[in-house]
Amino acid sequence: MKTICTLHLFIYVLVLVAMRIKMVAPFSLTSLFAPKHRLQSSTSSQPNPPPPPPSRKSQMRTLRLQNVGLPKAVDPGVNSLNRPRPIHTYNPLPFTNPVSSRPLPPPSALFHVLGIETSCDDTAAAIVSSTGEIVSESIASQKFVHANFGGVVPNLAKESHSSAIDDVVGEVLSRAGLSVDELGGVACTIGPGLEVCLRVGFHKARDLVRSAASVPFVGCHHLEEHILMATLPMPSPSPNPNPNPSHTHASFPFLALLVSGGHCQILKCYSLSRYEVVGGTIDDSLGECYDKVARMLGVDLTDSSTTLGKEVGSGGEAVEVLARNFESKRESENENENGVDTHTKYKLTVPMVQRKDCEFSFAGLKNNFRMLNGRVRGEMGLRNETDSNTKDGKLSELLGESVRCELAASFQDTAIRHLEDRVGRAIGVIEEEEGETFKQLVIVGGVAANKEIRRRVSGVAEGYGWKVVVPDPKLCTDNGVMAAWAGVLRIKEGSADDVEAQEVYARYPFAALE
Repeated sequence: MKTICTLHLFIYVLVLVAMRIKMVAPFSLTSLFAPKHRLQSSTSSQPNPPPPPPSRKSQMRTLRLQNVGLPKAVDPGVNSLNRPRPIHTYNPLPFTNPVSSRPLPPPSALFHVLGIETSCDDTAAAIVSSTGEIVSESIASQKFVHANFGGVVPNLAKESHSSAIDDVVGEVLSRAGLSVDELGGVACTIGPGLEVCLRVGFHKARDLVRSAASVPFVGCHHLEEHILMATLPMPSPSPNPNPNPSHTHASFPFLALLVSGGHCQILKCYSLSRYEVVGGTIDDSLGECYDKVARMLGVDLTDSSTTLGKEVGSGGEAVEVLARNFESKRESENENENGVDTHTKYKLTVPMVQRKDCEFSFAGLKNNFRMLNGRVRGEMGLRNETDSNTKDGKLSELLGESVRCELAASFQDTAIRHLEDRVGRAIGVIEEEEGETFKQLVIVGGVAANKEIRRRVSGVAEGYGWKVVVPDPKLCTDNGVMAAWAGVLRIKEGSADDVEAQEVYARYPFAALE
């Protein structure tokens, strides 16, 4: 016992000595038994040289890590989340100091810009003239690549982009009868989006620019591309594409509702590259919510034998078709002199009705629908399975078609009521702050192709006496025209980018206005 106590005491003393030595010099066995004068000399040695500056790859990794865990559709720092703003933001201003040293076409000249878009799951390219004419375009869809997964799989999307990009770009150049040297510029989406997908399009654009010494490059912001589609001055080939056919395109300034698969925002648009976020989603986007609801309803986009499999290209489109089928049925059964009663017996709660700001939230609505769908399945004696607890993501037991249509209509009605509420609040705030400056609303983004959203949200703005502009449905979803047109407008302002210094960004919020 005495030996054990002595050993413990010896260890304790040894630790104290080691701790004392560690305070004056880095700890090691050599320093533990070194003479005292050697320890003193080590403390007076020269300080270590400063570490070398981090590489660009390391800097980009640090930027990405700063945004881990943040809602992907939100610009932190401009909304109610009160989070620090990311270091890298989109700010090509001032246009008077273009980064690119390559000559730009005169603003009044006729020139053509090639646009490349690969931010998500479609490989798209187009050539647009400086007058707004769509000379040629091509899109390679990835509908069947991701259909079994309930969402876009980044690696599969990248592989599909890589295999399609050369053919898509070659096709638009061939149709336009132009070579790369004859272009007035090459524009490419550089963010936000899936980084591995953005790189495919950017690398193709960079190769083209490098092959032509006098062709400038423009790196385009994906959300700005959507917004600028409302300014494209061309008649749409579709019949009655806008709520008001006389309003073919918008002019700055205007208010924009941007609804897509990854974003949901209301923005004040002052001029090219000058935007202010009025409100944004604090969790999920509306497009993502539509896709999840489609999965919960058992929509199989790969089954071409069904009506949905033949007609639609996404879960969001499938939910819209199911809801429209329910409304058509109610119209034939319950038509009266006041219109059509399309209310369903399945009630969902409109999000955030008590909040007086202009933010959106769809996570609660998605969860509310999940619980409703499970309850309905239980009442009908079906297993409460979801796409996440089945082997291949497909439900083994489906609800009856009429029930699925009514559930889809209930979800869509509630989601649109949320949009109506937020847009109405935003218009009220804008009129109070800006007076008559903003009297136009544009509805853009992939989800803006939804006819019911276009109709009902337009009605809210028109009730305030506002002009409403909505691009043709095919120009709402991701396409090459949007990148090309954004490039045209930047070049007309005398702005371009250095392709050799350019990066792509998964998160790329607009810079705050000074």
